[in-house]
Amino acid sequence: SLTLEGAKRLVDAERYWVEIYGDFTLKGSVFAPGIKDADELIRIGDEIIIRKHEKLCGVGVACMNGKEMKESQQGEAVKIRHHI
Repeated sequence: SLTLEGAKRLVDAERYWVEIYGDFTLKGSVFAPGIKDADELIRIGDEIIIRKHEKLCGVGVACMNGKEMKESQQGEAVKIRHHI
């Protein structure tokens, strides 16, 4: 599973990321209304990087695909594993 150290190495790859809104606080899970943008290559179960203001702020597991994360207004999008 992806750790924060591993995410620091991968953050510049611009793959498997979600961008959350700046006023969103990471706790437990990220729900769809907190997602500002997401990589459309994300599939359910993928390890992903969570960014805020384009900087790494956590890692987690996708509960929706990337397109659903951007379009949904409800539901759990990412289960957070580690956060800064």
